[in-house]
Amino acid sequence: MSRKEEKINNLKKHNRIAFALLVSMAVLVVLLSVLLIVEKSGIFYRGGSEGETGITAPERADDILRTDGIYQYALLKDGTVMVVSASPEESEDVSITVPDTLGGYKVTAIGQSCFALLMDLKTLVIPEGVTYIGRGFVYGTVNIKIQLPASLAQIDTLAFEGCSAPDEIRFAGTAEQWAAVKKGAGNSVLSRVVTS
Repeated sequence: MSRKEEKINNLKKHNRIAFALLVSMAVLVVLLSVLLIVEKSGIFYRGGSEGETGITAPERADDILRTDGIYQYALLKDGTVMVVSASPEESEDVSITVPDTLGGYKVTAIGQSCFALLMDLKTLVIPEGVTYIGRGFVYGTVNIKIQLPASLAQIDTLAFEGCSAPDEIRFAGTAEQWAAVKKGAGNSVLSRVVTS
């Protein structure tokens, strides 16, 4: 191999290395940007903090999860409970009506990702008395019908993230009550809500 060919091969090798480094740096910048956007949007649940939307997640009294039937729930500082998850029996069409009390405590909140990945969930009824719905609460559901209570005051950022457009979302209150509900960003499907 001539000296000229050797220089050309070395130059090509250095260019490939430089290109690989450039691509790696670009990927790193994109990942860091995404993480910054996710953090600023408040996707990571901290509980009790108030974000840009004015939505405040209820504060838990402790880190203990309690069980009542198919539900796991957490005590809140105000003496009520937040439903944390549900584990219904598998079937083709699951229908869940959340009770208004669990363990003798009033249900006032539905937690983050509470009904996430329940692919067979077709009907979900949230009881009166619930004032808060957390992020990603129906993440991964498809063709679901949801009934929201008139007592609802806050729907957190990205509550409907990852949910295919629901068949139907009904709100038990009036259009004026619905307008007063604080809704976090990333909930575009809420434009389809039908009021009483």
